[in-house]
Amino acid sequence: MDAATWLFVPGNAPHRFDKAAAAGADAVIIDLEDAVRPEDKDTALAETLQWLKRGRAWVRVNTVEDVDALAAAAGLLDVVVPKAENPSSLALGIPVVALIETAVGLHRVHDIAATVARLAFGSLAPGEDEIAWARQVLQAAEGSAGAVTGPDGHMIDKPVLDPARANQVFLGVQSDREWVRLCHEVLGRPDLAEDPLFARNPERVANDHLITPLIESAFATLDADRVIALLDDAGIASARLRRPAEILTHPQLVARDRWRAVRAPGGVVQALLPPVTIAGQEPVMGAVPRLGEHNDTLRAEFGS
Repeated sequence: MDAATWLFVPGNAPHRFDKAAAAGADAVIIDLEDAVRPEDKDTALAETLQWLKRGRAWVRVNTVEDVDALAAAAGLLDVVVPKAENPSSLALGIPVVALIETAVGLHRVHDIAATVARLAFGSLAPGEDEIAWARQVLQAAEGSAGAVTGPDGHMIDKPVLDPARANQVFLGVQSDREWVRLCHEVLGRPDLAEDPLFARNPERVANDHLITPLIESAFATLDADRVIALLDDAGIASARLRRPAEILTHPQLVARDRWRAVRAPGGVVQALLPPVTIAGQEPVMGAVPRLGEHNDTLRAEFGS
């Protein structure tokens, strides 16, 4: 797969397959994974198989099990496997592009590179230094295994500072559709959705340094709660960085009554219930022992 530009098209949008094929991208990839809702995946696979009888494209599979259905398709070029982690599961008998999107995949990237035709950097969300390091790891693995580098699929993952409350809101834009929603419904800047500097993911990655000021400016007068509410309404993935003291008043923990008072050597402290609880049974939350309090009991129990 010798391609510098990839054009993804949702597998449940067959009316767009021909248009994508004529768009001039080096590779057209029919997407059965993130671009397709779970309830539409079977239909998307069927539509893809039908089109591959007369067209040619790569396919990003939802799972490696999809490969069995696709293997005999006349127009299948390569399969793109998301969240590639297990080298043995990637030996599929057809050319594979492995998307490295997890820490496990990055850890095993040399073995993965030796198994597949091509590696590509998928959607990770570390800091810029970590991203640069991860790219270097992929390049080294590709060089040693003779694999080919794929385009960078890193998504926008932006921390937005809320100075008034000393919190940060992290948001992740993972597709062109989400970028459009962010511009229209959250930032109030529909013009940015059509701006050629940001219209597609490659341009957004290249102009990343321009995006942060735009987002921070749009959120400058809002508190973190309002920002999170706007992002939730628009379906944009987000999370809020909280200070340690805020854990005690976290709305989810308070609403679910997860805190209990526990005696400790220095006084009474608040402790979280165990993650797994049984209805009708209160977990045992004993006192925190002082240093060495149970030494004699444990020695006697173990016969020392």
